[in-house]
Parts: sequence; structure tokens; C-alpha cells
Amino acid sequence: VINACAQAKQVEAAVKWLEEMKAKFARDGYIVAEDIVLPAEGLGIYRESVDAMCSGEIDCADWRHDLGAHTDPVVEDTENTGQIMWPCDRVAGLGEGPFHERSALLAKVLLGDDVRFDFDMLIWKDALTKTETPWHQVSSLTRLPATASADCRCSSG
Repeated sequence: VINACAQAKQVEAAVKWLEEMKAKFARDGYIVAEDIVLPAEGLGIYRESVDAMCSGEIDCADWRHDLGAHTDPVVEDTENTGQIMWPCDRVAGLGEGPFHERSALLAKVLLGDDVRFDFDMLIWKDALTKTETPWHQVSSLTRLPATASADCRCSSG
């Protein structure tokens, strides 16, 4: 009984949070959903995947780019601003990770049940690269018809 009460309170809190997010989205046109995935909940699949893709253990050469290539490299053999397109296509199970799962649910709550996943990308900056990320249009990278999009970003710091 105690466990059921605790679960009911968690569901109640989640519903309240989602209602608040909907109200903020309706008012402002965007939301910031902090702590959508807590480190203890399973960021491991992301950490391991990012490390393997960035190190070259997982071959991403065809989809790896330097968004900071508009300037000379600051650190030898290091992208100024590294980018890998569609990491979910390179790592089995990544698209079912907690961030992907929860951001998809949040997008459906805000925009409707017809929302579906289109693409993801990994962008990182190594220490000392000191390069601004140039302005770029993320929505131009979509594989879906240009109707509407939700941009969900996960930051580690």
C-alpha cells in the first residue's frame, strides 16, 4: 500500500509538471525541461556511445564533420566543433535511451500524438578549441516533409 501511494504521488507530480510545461509552451512558444534525465538514471548508453564515436571505435567518418571548419584548427587533429549526424543509426539502442524516450513523450504531449522521431546529432567541443559554432539551420537536415518540428537538446554542462 505504501509503495502504491508513493507511485501515485509520482504520477500526480509528473502530470502536474507536464501541465506546467504545456502552459509555458503555449505562452512562450518554447520550454526548457531541466533534468529530463538524471545521471543516476542511465546516461551510460550516451557516455559510452559518444566516447566510441568520437574516438573512432565506431566508424562515423561519412557523417562526421567539423562545424568549426570555417577557421583553422586550434588543436592539432581535433575538430574545432565536432558533429556526427544520426548517431542513433550508428549505435543500436541509442534511440531508445532515456533522453530520446522522454523528449519524444514530451513532444507528443506538447504537439500531439502524430509527432515522430526524425533525426539526432551529436555536437561537441573539446577543451581549448575556442571556436564559435557558426549559425546553422538544423531544420534543413530533416528527413521529413517540412511541416513542423521539435528540437530537443541534451547538454552535459
